[in-house]
Amino acid sequence: MATTFAAVALTAAIPGTVAQGEVRSCADGWQADVLATDLGPLENLEYDGAGGFYVSGLLRGEILHVDAAGTVTLVLSGLDRPAGLRLSGDTLYFVTGDGSTLNGGGTLRSLDLFQVLRIPLDAPDEPEVVATITDGFLPVLDDLDVAADGTAYVTGDYSGNVYRVDTTTGAWCTIATGWTTPPTPLPSPPPIGPTSARFAPDGPSWSLYVTGIDGTLRRLRPPPPLDLTPPTLQL
Repeated sequence: MATTFAAVALTAAIPGTVAQGEVRSCADGWQADVLATDLGPLENLEYDGAGGFYVSGLLRGEILHVDAAGTVTLVLSGLDRPAGLRLSGDTLYFVTGDGSTLNGGGTLRSLDLFQVLRIPLDAPDEPEVVATITDGFLPVLDDLDVAADGTAYVTGDYSGNVYRVDTTTGAWCTIATGWTTPPTPLPSPPPIGPTSARFAPDGPSWSLYVTGIDGTLRRLRPPPPLDLTPPTLQL
């Protein structure tokens, strides 16, 4: 049975979950590198097939290209809060209107901000909770990618953390923390942290690439023997 995964959100605490003090780190051995910075608040990314990435600039209304050498090029501007990106052949598809103001574009939905769901493709009306991440008051899970071994890597765009989730047991831990915009006198609304995560080739192996509202594109290289090879698509 084919399944897909979704990171979703809720604005109230869920009873019976792990307390904040029980947050566990599994960051040992992970190597974090900054590939590009000062890009403005970023929402999503897509591998270009040649060592670079397309990234969406949420607040500036831009789509940028960062090549393998780190050179940044403006692809498109004047957009309404661009978000998700997907490259198919020579065509880059993207969505706009990612925000809380209805202005005629995009959609506004209320989802659950603590949970990772498994959705059977042959029964999409029967989602299953895989994990509940109670990291602080409101982690705000934004995006994820899932490796061939079934492990999910999830961004928390309010906690500022990146999580590794065992989709069999629901156990989770942090592989990166503190990736947020500078603090302000008053609490800032989400997103303020990492927004999107994608596997992409990194030499002979695979790494996790993460965008953030702080305008940074980062690479997370896993320690051995972790394998971030993505699953083969089966239709």
